[in-house]
Amino acid sequence: MIERGARRKDTKALDLQWCVVDSPAGLHGEELRNAVRAADIMLVPLTPSAYDMAATQRFLAQLAEIKAVRQGTLPIGIVAMRVDMRTHSATELDEFLQGYDLPVVAHLRQTQVYVWCARDGASVFDLPRSRAEQDWEQWRALTRWIAKHSPARA
Repeated sequence: MIERGARRKDTKALDLQWCVVDSPAGLHGEELRNAVRAADIMLVPLTPSAYDMAATQRFLAQLAEIKAVRQGTLPIGIVAMRVDMRTHSATELDEFLQGYDLPVVAHLRQTQVYVWCARDGASVFDLPRSRAEQDWEQWRALTRWIAKHSPARA
């Protein structure tokens, strides 16, 4: 685990393959700039709720002020999470996202599979096909986007 506020140069000595920065949507100012500097790509998870959309709207506005984002050098993708595509909230989420020029990388369904995985210390990829095939399909677009936009590591 890396201390909060660590810069990219601080993490180079660790020879990390991946560094995941999990931050709240309310992150702003210097902390947000440091998180962006440490990132090769950014995924913004978003659930179909009015509260999350409002928080994400503020977060994306803050993000748009950062040089790497304005210049388009930081790939940013949206991950729609806990989505039931049959609901009005899913439609509202898609309408909200149309206001942004960011790719929606994946729609991940609302499922107890994630609860079970968290409880058992597993991922959806550890589950048998019969329990997780639908989730594997949804994650495939996400993992491909990450692979496409991540810098090659030696």
